[in-house]
Amino acid sequence: MKPTFYINLALMSSRGENIGTVLKYYEFKICHAVAATLGV
Repeated sequence: MKPTFYINLALMSSRGENIGTVLKYYEFKICHAVAATLGV
C-alpha cells in the first residue's frame, strides 16, 4: 500500500492520542517496509 494510506490511517487513529507519537510509529513502520522491500 502507499505511504499516504498509512499517514491517513495515523491521522485517523490519533484521535485522543498524541499525534507525534502516532506519526513516529507509522513512520517507523513505513521505513521498515521500504527497507524490507529493498532487501536492506
